[in-house]
Amino acid sequence: MLICYLDEAGCTGCLPSLESPVQPVFVPAAVILDAQCLPDLTREFLAIKKKFYPRRMRPQFLDGIRVVVKGSEIRAHVAGRRGDRRQAIGVLDAFVLLLEKYEAKIVGRVWVKEVGRENSNQALYTSSVQAICAYFHHLLCSRRRSGFVIADARRKHQNSDVSHSVFTQKFSTAHNRLTRLVEVPTYGHNENHVGLQMADWLCSALLFPLATYSYCRGHVKSVHVNEQHEVIQVRYGKRLKRLQYRYQERGRYVGGIVVSDGLAHRSGDALFGARLAAGFI
Repeated sequence: MLICYLDEAGCTGCLPSLESPVQPVFVPAAVILDAQCLPDLTREFLAIKKKFYPRRMRPQFLDGIRVVVKGSEIRAHVAGRRGDRRQAIGVLDAFVLLLEKYEAKIVGRVWVKEVGRENSNQALYTSSVQAICAYFHHLLCSRRRSGFVIADARRKHQNSDVSHSVFTQKFSTAHNRLTRLVEVPTYGHNENHVGLQMADWLCSALLFPLATYSYCRGHVKSVHVNEQHEVIQVRYGKRLKRLQYRYQERGRYVGGIVVSDGLAHRSGDALFGARLAAGFI
């Protein structure tokens, strides 16, 4: 059994100008894990939080799941003071190593906003979830496995509408798609699921700054675009690229982290970068 944990970073709101404080990207993405690894992975993830955030943790080790360290905080610390930066890089080093150790796969969408374009919040999120479910289903078929999706909870009507959109795909007699998904996406709270906390770190601490650094730098002038986030691309870009689940369909590659660049229409290759650098820490 494989489990796809889904979260998002950024927002779907309109970017009215290049100087606007609105977040310039929207990043829904998922971490796919083998259910058999969850006992060991859970303890190792909690150990990372205990090592780097000992004062926040609780006396009972497993109660550490209730202590949520947001990916946006880690991202801010990467561009912060030297001590905060070293801690944030230590956390991300351990996190990416954990993804690699347990052979996690990542899929998702990066929406780089076009200036002045209005976006439908529900349509953008729904289409992203549908795409992630399609990528996940292809992985399940390739491994002859079954699986299900757990997404970070939003408002009830938003959750229900998105799950119903996948329900109609799964149970349509005309298409009979998503047959290896045992259920439609369900919604959970991140203080109960290590996988959702990992998805938050992936979206907010890694993919969001990768996207703003790679696609918004030189265009958008706001607090969300920071030169110091180059270290994330240099240190983790190639490793995250290898963690993608990509496959060929009709002669072209699909899946992985798919980028739609509304600013300069650059390809997805720019997200993970290739340039080497040193002296960030």
